[in-house]
Amino acid sequence: MDTKNNSKQGIKRTPVKRKPIHLDFCTCHGINVISVDGTPHAMSFNKSSDIDAVLNYIPAALPVVFGCADESGIVSCISRKIPVRVTTKEELSEDMLDTLSLVEHSGLEVSIKFLDGLMRKRLENTDSDVFDLRNMLAKAKAWKVFTSLHIEYNPHLMSKLDLLEIIDIFKNSISHLTVSFGSVLDDEYHEHRYLWESLFPESVYRFKKYYTQDVPSRSWVIKSQYKQELISDLKLFLKRRKISLEIEQPYVSEGNRIRYVKSGLCDLPFGIKSFFYKRKDREFFEVQSLEGICCPHCGKRIFG
Repeated sequence: MDTKNNSKQGIKRTPVKRKPIHLDFCTCHGINVISVDGTPHAMSFNKSSDIDAVLNYIPAALPVVFGCADESGIVSCISRKIPVRVTTKEELSEDMLDTLSLVEHSGLEVSIKFLDGLMRKRLENTDSDVFDLRNMLAKAKAWKVFTSLHIEYNPHLMSKLDLLEIIDIFKNSISHLTVSFGSVLDDEYHEHRYLWESLFPESVYRFKKYYTQDVPSRSWVIKSQYKQELISDLKLFLKRRKISLEIEQPYVSEGNRIRYVKSGLCDLPFGIKSFFYKRKDREFFEVQSLEGICCPHCGKRIFG
């Protein structure tokens, strides 16, 4: 639009004043709050966070989730009586297992993707790290650490029978199983299909059999009927093994809030109920709720 003509026609252009984005919760400390159905369940730290400094300052806490064995961060939490939940793909040291056992409600989860290291070959070898991971979980469970297994299942790369075989290997070492059904982006399908075929000759045939295209998201998702049949088989398989089953739900990330919807199969998200802690001096103690807990710096809710 010509501004000169506008001025001649008496049109005055006024800049639009936009209000700053307002968040009604605290973002001061590099803490990510994980909630399920609106209830705070756990928290994690950003990579740049000084965990010691944060724990010395905040008045309350939730169990802390670590996506890897961050030894210094884990020790910082455990030394303050805050439980931690560690997810790993590798065997942890016995010293780390001993550290986890020091605080009640701490947990250890082994995460498995079926394409990792060609799982079929790992299963056929009794010296495989799969069995080392099982033995690690068995030891942790004996030391009163809550143990769980997380499997990302892709039916075009691994059969249902192989999935059940994996669970059977871990059946005496875990109390909780989470299964996620990942979608495949259309670009990923075209990029990786030849790799899949080189590893598993029937993979593309199986992909077309078990997946359907989701046009709005430009991705492929597992067919609902097959998913329901698989969940039914899993429930039956786990019924006598006293292992709770959870199907991982999609989540929404908003600022430093990660919001999940509870799986209809499991009353306890991640297999464990929510626990809350308040600080007294250096250590934290379990309380009934964190209602009304605000940041000493900004005055906003830390966990709400």
